[in-house]
Amino acid sequence: MKRGAKTSSSLHEERPRYQPLVIALAAVCAGIFYDRRAALSMELYLASAGASLCLWLPLWRYHRERCAAAVLALCLASLGGAWHHYRFNLFADDELGLYAHEHSQPICIEAIALVRPRRSPAPPFDPLCAIPRGDRSRLVVQLTALRDGETWRPASGRARLIVNGHVLGVCAGDRLQIFCQLSAPAGAHNPGEFDFAEHARGDRELSLLSADFPDCVTVQGRGPKRQFRDLFERLRQSGRQWLFKQLAADRAGLASALLLGMREDLDQEATAAFSQTGTIHLLSISGLHVGILAAFLFGFMRLGLLSRGPALAAVALVVCGYALLIDAEPPAARATVLVLAVCLSRYLRRSLPTFNALAAAALLALTWNPADLFRIGPQLSFLAVATLAWFGPFCRPRPPSDPLERLIADTRPWPQRAARWFGRQVWHTAALSFCVWAVSAPLIMAHFHLFSPATLVLTPLLGPAVFVGLISGFAALALSWLAPPLGQVCGWICDHALWSIDVAVELASRCRGSHLWLPGPQQWWLWGFYGALAFWAAAPRWRSPRRWVAALLAGWSAIGLGAAAFNLRH
Repeated sequence: MKRGAKTSSSLHEERPRYQPLVIALAAVCAGIFYDRRAALSMELYLASAGASLCLWLPLWRYHRERCAAAVLALCLASLGGAWHHYRFNLFADDELGLYAHEHSQPICIEAIALVRPRRSPAPPFDPLCAIPRGDRSRLVVQLTALRDGETWRPASGRARLIVNGHVLGVCAGDRLQIFCQLSAPAGAHNPGEFDFAEHARGDRELSLLSADFPDCVTVQGRGPKRQFRDLFERLRQSGRQWLFKQLAADRAGLASALLLGMREDLDQEATAAFSQTGTIHLLSISGLHVGILAAFLFGFMRLGLLSRGPALAAVALVVCGYALLIDAEPPAARATVLVLAVCLSRYLRRSLPTFNALAAAALLALTWNPADLFRIGPQLSFLAVATLAWFGPFCRPRPPSDPLERLIADTRPWPQRAARWFGRQVWHTAALSFCVWAVSAPLIMAHFHLFSPATLVLTPLLGPAVFVGLISGFAALALSWLAPPLGQVCGWICDHALWSIDVAVELASRCRGSHLWLPGPQQWWLWGFYGALAFWAAAPRWRSPRRWVAALLAGWSAIGLGAAAFNLRH
């Protein structure tokens, strides 16, 4: 190798290291975490942010860059703590949830529906359940008044309403009168149990409302017309109806979850199979779905339909419209931000620091709801994308460096070249799948006590079927209005692709050893594991040799397993 030549790993380490949004994200996360553990007053947070900003200006003007950066990070941490303190701890005096208890009490309220009712299917028959439960309707309301005898008193607060049966004729923005039972969300009663109260509090929901009959909810007045929101909701419902007409009944629910994010049509047995095999991410609209849609759309438009600039603009518009269609779920919103950043960088013909774009998406997510920092869904989502961004260049197939080997590869017959290309893609997918699985497995075990080796086999195996199912499904939904015959053909292809996914997941979930229920690692072990990974990724100069890294990882894993075994014995 020549002296001036550089290997792929050295090029990977020489990518732009200055990514300021990553530092800003770390500071904001530190402030949010500190407020959750030891909350300060809003006045102290704002005073700290103002003092830091005043101190930053002279330091910046006198070119004390490191001190100015540290002070600015303190300002961002104070702002992050203040925002979380406002969202998590500050409520109005007439907040209904402040008077809610674990034992329910009857109540009559007036509220505004924030979303359309969503149907929750009845669970399967359980012989241990004395009273079987039927279908339910769920919606989120914003309280406006509370009836006290014959007098209506003003009230505020956001609450989740659960109604036995199907609530019909309610749209977002409608003014409702509700006769229901008021209670507080249940907290954690056992160590390690999920805390529903804390989760609901993160959404500023301190009360839970339940009604026995749909007639307990009456519409008092229609809200202001929201043409765009109603349009997307109608498109979503019409797409769902079309899927149930064209696809088999047992796969229409899967298609509705994969394409439209409507998981209420999926039975619990199928959901359990996807969870046990580690493929539950396929059922929620995530970066995988948005990325496949954007990549295919850009490649299709570049086949001579549009030039580079208009094609990027069309991809950005379609992705934004799709995010609105699926009601902007958090994983889809994060993926949409990343796609928009990639489109802008390609239009400007500038390199995009991946972690800088990922940090921008995380900052937007925390601005929307700072409680997402402590939730397993956003944690796994951003952790998976960060793992793909970091290990992707290492796992990517490298072309032959020798000119003679490249000449031999180019002169092979096209079936052999196609087979080699397909094998490299399968190897690349399997390697990335292993990296994501290895990094996220401890976090999944800590929260769900589930260990799924089947993910390593299913991910590369289902990759082509997922791609074909998503693309044919998107095409079927788009062509169902423009060209119904072509839409039916695409629906047939989507149906068979989803059939292969369903069969593979079901068979894998029944195989012995495909998933294990194990005790998860302790919090201190998780802090050490992910802290070491973050340090290894952020400080390339201080990295140890690979054999030392492997030895430290094996030792830390042995310590975690020993601690788990000790806890089981005691």
